[in-house]
Amino acid sequence: MNKAREMVKENKLCVLSTSLKDVPNSSLMKYATDEKVTEIYMMASVDSVKCRNIKENPNVSMLIDTRLSESTPRALTVYGKAEIVLDKELARSYLEKLLNVSPDLSVFGKSSNSCIIIVRITGFLLMDGITEGGFMEV
Repeated sequence: MNKAREMVKENKLCVLSTSLKDVPNSSLMKYATDEKVTEIYMMASVDSVKCRNIKENPNVSMLIDTRLSESTPRALTVYGKAEIVLDKELARSYLEKLLNVSPDLSVFGKSSNSCIIIVRITGFLLMDGITEGGFMEV
């Protein structure tokens, strides 16, 4: 489990996958995480497909991959329950964490059309190399 959490902390880019009525949607996203790596924070447009999907189906997965930056390929699927953060103070706090990792999102963060997505992690599937790995429930 520590390897999975470390991989989440070391990176800031993932593919977020949502689904609604058996129609999948995947989006490349920047993210930040809490210190214990139990939650992940992202920003999106309130009217995006991913936000509409999350409102109806909070089950999501995220793919974090190191194949371009490491000689031994590692891929991590993070499973979780997502929600749109409605509390303004909480959203501002998560936005600060996100902007500390990705300051380039600041213009989007000031937009009234943006929202914060929080994902509470429920499990990990880590592939460490081509043949090693397995599922870890949180």
